[in-house]
Amino acid sequence: MVVHAMDALYGSETPQRGDILIRIQGAQDQGGLGPISQVFTLLTGAAPENGFQGLGGQHARNDLLRFEPASGDAAGPFTFERGDTGKRITVSYDPSCIPPRPEMGAHLQQILQGSAEAETKEAFRSAWRERVLNILADGGQSTVTVTVIHEST
Repeated sequence: MVVHAMDALYGSETPQRGDILIRIQGAQDQGGLGPISQVFTLLTGAAPENGFQGLGGQHARNDLLRFEPASGDAAGPFTFERGDTGKRITVSYDPSCIPPRPEMGAHLQQILQGSAEAETKEAFRSAWRERVLNILADGGQSTVTVTVIHEST
């Protein structure tokens, strides 16, 4: 997602770490938003309130990553904005085009209930790994959508 966002924001320019504001629709503890935000911080420098406060009033990265109320139950898209130009985009992620194996739901249920046999656990692990590898191999071509919502000033 971040690679697609940086391509849309910067094109052939080098992205400027710490000059990117990220808004996440949803709560930090909602689904995978917390871990996703940590990856965003690592790659862009954008951090929540507890992030780097800068040196001598410069290079602050705190409060560049913000969680905002989501409309409805589902987390919405992620918004990335360049600090220097104001160009703003949204990035949405939807892996449903790479479906899990049909048996994964039943296997997960058995695992969570503590009734799964070793073979069921291994089948689930294998199917989970296969789906993750397929999602990674896609590289966001089918799962990530970028929309420009404000061009540069």
